[in-house]
Formats: sequence, structure tokens, C-alpha cells
Amino acid sequence: MKKYIFKSLLTVDNTIYLSENLMRIIKAILETDSKLKGLSDKLKAVYERMVANKKRNSASALTQKKAQLDQRRDQGYISLRDIIHGISLSLIPEDAEKALSLYRVFEAVGTTSYSSGYKDQTASLSSLFSELDKPEQQTALTDLALLPYYGALKTAEDDFLEIDKQMLDESTENELNYEPAQEIMVDMVPALTDLVGYMELSSSFDAATYGDAFNQMVTVINEVNATARARLTNNENDSGEETEN
Repeated sequence: MKKYIFKSLLTVDNTIYLSENLMRIIKAILETDSKLKGLSDKLKAVYERMVANKKRNSASALTQKKAQLDQRRDQGYISLRDIIHGISLSLIPEDAEKALSLYRVFEAVGTTSYSSGYKDQTASLSSLFSELDKPEQQTALTDLALLPYYGALKTAEDDFLEIDKQMLDESTENELNYEPAQEIMVDMVPALTDLVGYMELSSSFDAATYGDAFNQMVTVINEVNATARARLTNNENDSGEETEN
């Protein structure tokens, strides 16, 4: 029996692609062959483990959302800071004095603290809120009609912290459920091999039922193997070039 599946050639993406396509090809004949269905179910179980592994190792889907919410809190910070600074320079002494008191809080925290890293910015905002929540500062914010701007900044920070918590929870769950791809490969390759071997044997006895599906499977496998060999050759060539340089 010819060998079709080569572990040394396969990447995680290769195994996922192969599994999806091989299971698709045999789908129409599963219900009439319990042995084939059992092999397909075995492959599907390992396939799902591999997909989960890839998902855990991919960048979180929340990363972009977190960056957007960080920009939003930056915008809220800059807006409130600049409005307060502008009023502190006004020609209305009473308003200017109240605004100057508020602006000094921003100076103490850092007027450009929004440009810091995520954790440092969160710490700076916590300090800012701690000061601006004091009664005298709340009175100043109220008198200057700035409470809506302050509230918008706090909401933006709450939204950011919620996403940050979700990402932390996601990371913790991934660590708890982590399974190295190479360990899954130990089960994946035999599952693929058994399925292909069964289809090859079945097609030799019943070409009408299994022949076309088996030929489609071989075509897909050959395409993956050819691409994998080309990738390995390119990697070897690149490595050689680096050594010569």
C-alpha cells in the first residue's frame, strides 16, 4: 500500500486543510459505511483539537478592539485636558482659577500620560480619577460644565478595562487548555493515514462507490505534499544563502 501522508512535510495549516478536504470528499458515502464513518469521526476529533490549538496560538480577536478603545480613552483625556487648559487661560478670573486648579491635577499625573503604555496609562488615569473625584474638584467640574466630558473619559476607561479583563481571562484559559501541536500531530497523522488507507483498499474492491472519492483525496494530498516540498526547498536555499553571506 502506497504511503501518502508524510509527517515531516506537514504543518498545522496543512493538517487542517487536509482534514477539512478529506472529510468533505467522503461526506456523501459516510452513511452507507459505518467503518468509514468511524474513521472520519476519529479524524474530526483530532482536527477539532488542532483547530483549537491554532486559535489559541493566534493573536487574540480582541487585540484590535483593545487598541481602538485605547485610542478612545486617549481622545477623551486630550479633550478634557485641553478644554480645562483653555479655560485656565480665559479672561474670566473665577473660571480661570477653577480651571487652573483642575489643570494642576493633569500636570501632576502627566499631561502626556496618554502616550504611555497600556498599564502605565491605566495607572495614570486611576490617579487622575482619584483626585478629580474629590469634592472640591467635582464642584469645579460642575461649575465649568465639564462633568459630561469627565464622565465620557471614565466610561472610555471602563470600556478599555473590560476588554483588558476579557483578554486576560482568554489568555488564562488558553494556558490551562494548552496542548502542543506536535502532541496533536501524534494522533493526527495516524488518523489521516488510516482514513486514506481504508479508502484506497475500499476503492480496489468497489471502484464505483469509492474510486472517485479516493482519487480526489489523492489529488488533494499530492497538492499539499508538493507545496510542502517546495516550501522546505526554499527554506533550505534561504538557509544556504545566509550561511554563505
